[in-house]
Amino acid sequence: MELSYKQEVGVGILVIAGVLLFGGMLFWLTGRNVGGEGVPVTMVLETAAGLEKGDPVMVSGVKKGRVASVVLDKPGRVVAVFNVDADVPPRIDASATVTALDFFGAKYVDYRPGQRSEPLPPDRELIGGRAPELARVTAGPTR
Repeated sequence: MELSYKQEVGVGILVIAGVLLFGGMLFWLTGRNVGGEGVPVTMVLETAAGLEKGDPVMVSGVKKGRVASVVLDKPGRVVAVFNVDADVPPRIDASATVTALDFFGAKYVDYRPGQRSEPLPPDRELIGGRAPELARVTAGPTR
């Protein structure tokens, strides 16, 4: 049985389409994008509290970015850089808090871009906060 050239081209096109579909689904499922990274925002924390590269950045419960890096500058000072979409640029009164996403330890950045009209200067850092852990909140008050 002899394969024709037409069949080989058809199979090749199907393989290439499958690889492209797989790659596209991989980007979609992980929340990555091929285009620009967004607007970088630097946040300073006392402790990273389990925050990791790739964790989501949420604005009013909507994912608008990802954590790009978490670096220990010195004991008691952690610098985290996250990228947000251009439609929520940081303003002079912006704030961010590291919050628990679930009971398993996953974290996210609860980012509030601010209301004032002045943009956050590129050399200025946000002072990040830390929300109480879910396990402590559900346990109730300590005695």
